[in-house]
Amino acid sequence: MATQALPDSAGAFNDDVRALPGLPVEILYEIFVMALHKHPKGSTNLLLVSRNVLEWLIPLIYKVIVLESGIAYPPPEVLKLHGHHVKNIWFSGYPPSFANDGTTLKVCPNVTNFALWYDPDDSTTHQILSVLPEVFDLPLKRLSIYTLSDELERQIQDVENQKSKSWCSNITHVAWGAVTPSACALFPSFPNLSHFLFGDWCSMETQAIVDEVLNNCPTLEVVIVLLGTAQSESEFFVLASLGDVVFEDVRVVVANGYFTASWTSGARGEDDLWVIAERTVKDRRKQNGGIVVPYH
Repeated sequence: MATQALPDSAGAFNDDVRALPGLPVEILYEIFVMALHKHPKGSTNLLLVSRNVLEWLIPLIYKVIVLESGIAYPPPEVLKLHGHHVKNIWFSGYPPSFANDGTTLKVCPNVTNFALWYDPDDSTTHQILSVLPEVFDLPLKRLSIYTLSDELERQIQDVENQKSKSWCSNITHVAWGAVTPSACALFPSFPNLSHFLFGDWCSMETQAIVDEVLNNCPTLEVVIVLLGTAQSESEFFVLASLGDVVFEDVRVVVANGYFTASWTSGARGEDDLWVIAERTVKDRRKQNGGIVVPYH
């Protein structure tokens, strides 16, 4: 795990941590951060150690949240209190507590990474899509969508027209589980798109999707074709080709792994599919003398 920067507030309660073993504050901080990552379910106990530890860990505990139809974590009252710490949201279902409490994503104004990874047949689909206007108001840099339904496409187009593309212009990373021909028409809506991932389980031909995205997004640095057939959820690895298909452009990376696990790793600051693909492209550029075979 990369060394974390000590928060500015760390020195505010130095007397508080002197009751702990005689170690530098920076070392104590690293110990508690590591404990949080290794045993996230024990976070409540860690917060009781001292005021200093509470100040350190609260922003990390609520940096990533998961909202599902059957899970009410974090509870609405907690989210209202700590929502400003949330940077990453995995949204795969509408929590009943949200509907009962009237809580909205407006309590999380600083989210830059949002995943709408839901089953279109979910009974809460209508409620899931109802949060989109709030999502479009977030300062997003990364957007992940499992399937681009007709309703979702329409809303994205509406927002694009209303906001003169300002919403899409900040987004650099897009992951779409299933890409359709009509979804390809949205590629030019992301003028600063540098990373794109899609699943190789689409009805549309993989080569056609690669051609569309590379032709319409000149700022692209990485395109990931994801197989999603890895044996282990913690494994992410690059393949030499997609069956008999070998992509000429060094930016196109065929990878295998579970997107859910990759998204979680990236949100926590660990290596994910994006990082692995970036390294692969960098190595290829070195071997290729920096040449990128263009698409025309």
